[in-house]
Amino acid sequence: SGTRKILWGLAESLLPPGKAGDFNQALMELGALVCTPRTPACPVCPVARLCLARARGSADRLPLKASRVPLPERREVVAVVARGDGLLLRKRPEGGLLGGLWEFPSAPEDRGDRALLRALGIRASPKGSLGRFRHAFTHFRLDVEARLYAAREAGPERADRRWVDAATLDDLPVTRLTRRIHEAWRAREAAPLPLFGLGKEA
Repeated sequence: SGTRKILWGLAESLLPPGKAGDFNQALMELGALVCTPRTPACPVCPVARLCLARARGSADRLPLKASRVPLPERREVVAVVARGDGLLLRKRPEGGLLGGLWEFPSAPEDRGDRALLRALGIRASPKGSLGRFRHAFTHFRLDVEARLYAAREAGPERADRRWVDAATLDDLPVTRLTRRIHEAWRAREAAPLPLFGLGKEA
């Protein structure tokens, strides 16, 4: 860019002929030992008389940090549909975000999971929730609730979805969020059932 060219030109004009290495080393030591962020040692700085920041009284407020713009948030519902030892996965469209990777089916939260199941052509019974999961992408944050279902049928065959053995799901190229949800599902499945009425003494 034009700004970069201007800065490189200024930097090159300051280099003493044949001493570029010494000059760069001196600048690095100046930044590490004297002109430190938030606590610059201006009284002992060898170039203090040339420093515009010191003259303006702003040396302790530099460098300026760019303010972060909060990322927009999307809320979705994820359907973890089980049928025997299988879990239903859907393949993301090629060419888009995370294209070609497999994931648990999802939809915007305001559409609801029942509309999602209808779109998949699956009849299933709700079995509770695995909780909420958050995941950050470059341009937005994703907040999803993973809901559990027991399928009553396999549903129609489609190229962009498949029933995957839960034990081998991690062998597929899946999204990181899918992996996290799968780990939570496995932990839930492995948890022992509560034993009521045991441990009491007569």
